[in-house]
Amino acid sequence: MDAIELNVADPASIEEAAKTLITRYPSLNVLVNNAGVMPFDNAGVLLTTSSRSIIDTNLLGPIRLSSALIEH
Repeated sequence: MDAIELNVADPASIEEAAKTLITRYPSLNVLVNNAGVMPFDNAGVLLTTSSRSIIDTNLLGPIRLSSALIEH
């Protein structure tokens, strides 16, 4: 078992992690996307920065990571 630290909200971090994974594990064929944020809100009203963080981490992060590895 191994782990690689990355920031799924940062496209550059995702690209670097994908390169590392492909180099270390050329026969890799499974990806587990297991990242997410759920900040406390104020009675359902989210601040713009909180909304952006949720979208970048919970939605775009897994999409970008899967896309970075899809051709592998």
